[in-house]
Amino acid sequence: DYDSKTLNISKFTTVNVEKGFTTKVETNYKSVVVVGPKDVIDNLSSNDVYIECDLSKNVGNSGSVIIKGIVKSDKYKTIWGTGDCAITIKVENS
Repeated sequence: DYDSKTLNISKFTTVNVEKGFTTKVETNYKSVVVVGPKDVIDNLSSNDVYIECDLSKNVGNSGSVIIKGIVKSDKYKTIWGTGDCAITIKVENS
C-alpha cells in the first residue's frame, strides 16, 4: 500500500552548476506532497528529504532562475514528490 504526506522541505541542493558560477537558493521552504510505501511515509519527516535542483540546462545565465526540483532522500529510495517543486536560485559569476 502507498500513502502520502505533505512536508515542508527546507533542505535544497544544486547539481551540475556550470564552472565559474556559484548558486544560492532563495527559496526558504517548499510544501510538497511526498508519496511512497505506507510504512515509509508513516516514519518520514522533513529531515529525511531534500529537493535537488539540476542546473545543467542553465548554461551561461546568471541572476535569479526558477528550477524544477526533484524530491530525494538518502535514507528512503522509494519516495517521490508530487506537485510544484519549483525553486528560485540565484546564479552568479564566481
